[in-house]
Amino acid sequence: MGTRSGDIDPAIIFHLHDTLGMSVDQINKMLTKESGLLGLTEVTSDCRYVEDNYAEKEDAKRAMDVYCHRLAKYIGSYTALMEGRLDAVIFTGGIGENAAMVRELSLGKLGVLGFDVDHERNLAGPLRQVWLHQQRRHPPCSRYPN
Repeated sequence: MGTRSGDIDPAIIFHLHDTLGMSVDQINKMLTKESGLLGLTEVTSDCRYVEDNYAEKEDAKRAMDVYCHRLAKYIGSYTALMEGRLDAVIFTGGIGENAAMVRELSLGKLGVLGFDVDHERNLAGPLRQVWLHQQRRHPPCSRYPN
């Protein structure tokens, strides 16, 4: 999501071409190199900027909120496709290792699925497997180092 648009209405491509006169190359560049976090912040595609400036800068807040909304949307929709039989949510990679705010904001939108993030556990270090809530909760959620 650093510079790519993610899911969009395919008609936007024709609108950009026909109404705004953009070439195919310009549209491709916009959707693959100038969108995502970069497009939302108009500053950078670096998630660290977004997290570090969430409380102070409207662009960072907007980018983080959109990112977490989309993440929660995907977790929720995949859970629905599995008829609610969610065994666990595991965060790995950059989100699992470095993005406590992303984990907390995303799961905070999924309380209806039984998530109740423990703030202290979510921030816990050093990096190892960490349960993000009381372990008796279902579905379980944790983070793992890569």
